[in-house]
Amino acid sequence: MSGFWQGETLLAQGTREAGGMLNIGYRRKLTDKLSLNITGRDVLNSFSNDTVYETPQFRERFEQDIRLRAFYIGLSYSFGSGPRRQPEQFDFSTSPTGG
Repeated sequence: MSGFWQGETLLAQGTREAGGMLNIGYRRKLTDKLSLNITGRDVLNSFSNDTVYETPQFRERFEQDIRLRAFYIGLSYSFGSGPRRQPEQFDFSTSPTGG
């Protein structure tokens, strides 16, 4: 699960208000080579972008309600020839021999 949250941002002639979205993901290994992936973007459908411009001559409020909600389902298959090589293991328990 991940989220994106942006606080209020100061612009040259105004501000961009705070906003955010929630993304989730799930991965399940079905076999050694096959995995199921499920992801959701902006699952709360809450992403928006509101900007306020304010000068001595005018004031403008620009609101965008962006509908980014999307869900994806996919399968991943590994075409590798076999299991990955294990990293080398070092034995630090023995002291070096001296002469």
